[in-house]
Amino acid sequence: MTTSLRYDNSLSVGEGLDRYFEASGIDASSYGKNWIKGSIGPLTVYTWNSPARKRTLPLHDIHHLVTEYGVDWQGETQVAGWELGSNCANCLVGWYFDLFVLFQSMFFAPRKALQAFLRGRRSRNLFQQTYHEGMLAENLGALRSRLGVPMEEVKATPKDLAVFALYLFMGFFIALVNYSTGLFVLSFPYLLLWFWPEQFQVIKQNPMASYQPPAQPQASP
Repeated sequence: MTTSLRYDNSLSVGEGLDRYFEASGIDASSYGKNWIKGSIGPLTVYTWNSPARKRTLPLHDIHHLVTEYGVDWQGETQVAGWELGSNCANCLVGWYFDLFVLFQSMFFAPRKALQAFLRGRRSRNLFQQTYHEGMLAENLGALRSRLGVPMEEVKATPKDLAVFALYLFMGFFIALVNYSTGLFVLSFPYLLLWFWPEQFQVIKQNPMASYQPPAQPQASP
């Protein structure tokens, strides 16, 4: 996947999404699927596409257009930072996924995640709106202007850094719960074998051990 794309201000949102789908290898049909295929490094993962997430995904993809962040893992961390900075408001699924992704970004793209967060602090996002097809006709330049998205680098203030640190702290606990739950699910069969081995042990016996030869008929007197 490409790390970044350029979406000219002259494009409509619909035209931008066409380019975004082509670069990401997905299409709008994924919005209605119950499970979405993704990857974390070499691992393939499937994420449950809850009803709340189905409502959020189109808006999230439009955020990729207005920020010009890529469709790879690094780009996703930047969009997560931008969405948090611009306030996920009452979008609980946005808070959950973005905080989780933001924490993980500290291990491989901390500066880019911070800069994206700072851009978000000077912007607004679409999470307080409901997606509708009329959005596709809007001009990207006009949308960027309406959301106040700065296209240049932004300097951090002490308040920005304090809020960023708070979100990292919250993301740490979400990651802790997620990884602990995943570890428990993966290790559950081994725990069963450890605590109740007699219930799952396969005993191999000699097939002749319980063999009883047939009784010989008694001779007549």
